[in-house]
Amino acid sequence: MSGKNGTLLLTGGSGVMGQALIDELAGDFDLVCLRHRKPLNDQRVTEVVGDLGRDDLGLAPDQVAELGRRVDLIVHSAAATGWQAKRAAIFATNLGGTRRMLAFAARAAVP
Repeated sequence: MSGKNGTLLLTGGSGVMGQALIDELAGDFDLVCLRHRKPLNDQRVTEVVGDLGRDDLGLAPDQVAELGRRVDLIVHSAAATGWQAKRAAIFATNLGGTRRMLAFAARAAVP
């Protein structure tokens, strides 16, 4: 376990919920945020560019392994919330992305 209470991997950090979680958790954890498009530009977090729509979170095998060794806890708050998005796109992100995060958590043995 690293500094503070460990290292927490957060998804969805650029959203409203994610920003609130960063504010709440930054004092207690070293935060790593998996982001896709929108940079966070927040000095309290380390950003990792990935993609919940792709296997291994869109990361190279060595990146997946390093991230798995690094994190102690995962909070998955990423979601497609656009009301004009197509149903298939929402399901792909919200269900598929959650499945991929669960697979990553299982391989890394991280809650």
